[in-house]
Amino acid sequence: MQMAFRKKLLFIVLIFISLLSLFPRAVEILNKNYVFGLDQGRDYLAVKKIVEDHKLTLIGPELGNGYSGISYVFHGPIYYYFLSIPFLLTGGDPYGGVVLMFLFGIGSIILSYKFGKRLYGEMGGWISALLMAISPPIISQSRFVWNPHIGTFFILLSFFYSMQISKSKKYLFLSALCSAFTYNFDLGIAAVVCISLLLYAVIVLRIKSRESYAFLAAGFLIGFLPMMLFELRHGFHGFMNIVGYIQKPALAHQRDFLLDHLQTIRYIFIDTFPKQIIVDSILGIGMIAFFFVYFLFQEKNRERKNILLFLSFLPIIVFLVFIPLKNSIYGHYLTELNIMIIVVVVYITSAAWEKSKILFAPILVFLLLITFVGVQSAITITRSDIKDFGGDNKIKGLTEVIDYIYKDAHGKKFGVYEFSPAVLTDRYDYLFMWYGKKKYGYIPYKEKKGLVYLLIEVDKSKPWSYKGWLETVIEDGVVLDTHTLASGFIVQKRMFPTK
Repeated sequence: MQMAFRKKLLFIVLIFISLLSLFPRAVEILNKNYVFGLDQGRDYLAVKKIVEDHKLTLIGPELGNGYSGISYVFHGPIYYYFLSIPFLLTGGDPYGGVVLMFLFGIGSIILSYKFGKRLYGEMGGWISALLMAISPPIISQSRFVWNPHIGTFFILLSFFYSMQISKSKKYLFLSALCSAFTYNFDLGIAAVVCISLLLYAVIVLRIKSRESYAFLAAGFLIGFLPMMLFELRHGFHGFMNIVGYIQKPALAHQRDFLLDHLQTIRYIFIDTFPKQIIVDSILGIGMIAFFFVYFLFQEKNRERKNILLFLSFLPIIVFLVFIPLKNSIYGHYLTELNIMIIVVVVYITSAAWEKSKILFAPILVFLLLITFVGVQSAITITRSDIKDFGGDNKIKGLTEVIDYIYKDAHGKKFGVYEFSPAVLTDRYDYLFMWYGKKKYGYIPYKEKKGLVYLLIEVDKSKPWSYKGWLETVIEDGVVLDTHTLASGFIVQKRMFPTK
């Protein structure tokens, strides 16, 4: 009777977590109106070169998209190769990439269940899956195509293998491989996880055999192999740029970034869970840290204690790795901390249930509160975002302006010039190559001759800025018509002399 009740309860929990996992993650899958910005356009142009032009690459996106202050340093290329699969299946439709992100998001929840179960049994597995399902930054990773978003799956895989290192040297290799492999999605994450793993092997596991370190080194080497080949081919130019960046003296205002980094790390802890009043304070973070240390000192399970000590390195290494950074750090650099705080809460919840029912009561209240807020948020976000047009940020607004231009041309050949506050026009270039050519059989030229349309993306912070572009870059031509679309795009139709 008790076993039957337990099975029914687990089935209900499974359905509940599945629904939380699917919604709001599936919004863009359902309405097919996904974000398509500068980064997405850049990435799809790169994937097109791989798939259609057969130009393989050893590098992915440039670090910080070229604005990090460290030039000629790149994330890994595997992200592009992953995207090439849905690119092939859908004929270049970016919707396939959204589906890929969704699948990796669901895969991360399943993997978190397996990790939580190994950490603290069935209860640990379900709590881990629940917290991953309702975590706002983890949810956002399933909703639009971006290279850092796939990293979560491989961070979890690295942690899962790290927990089993004492069983076999192959797990040391696999953990190192997955840690290094995350550089394909974010180089900063890879640096933090790899350094933490090395310290874990030396300080916590106290590995001494050369063979074990050979397995560790092999994992790192294979994971970073594309980067090493690229650096070798180009005279270690990227590596020298990193060294030069670190050696630059900090300017007076750059020292303020130290406080900014600490504040960002604090926000990472807070934002891991749906908005509520318990963890949204230094006191809440302090209480979690206290319970964690309290139970960790009593922990008798060596495998469990080891992995928790490993995770304890992460905040310290994050701070040390990013100290030299002379600009702000962003949340997607620190996904490993989101996962770490989830694992910590899983551990203190499970340990409190097993060792102290008195301490379990307030922790249960916290779990119920964030679950309630998470459910409420999932419903609200799904209902509002499912019908959100998105203006000039999403694909429906972008295809609308492209359709308008082609239809207004009435079959005539025309040129297009785009204005974007981001300066780069990758997303428009890709959409004209994919959507425009597929639907209308023609890609506009980029010359000031004959009929030319000016596609203007208005900078919301400086709505007048495009006028300077019209006066300097475009200058001449006869204005035939100017039209503003519901998305916010301005389309100006001009006639230039035929050359």
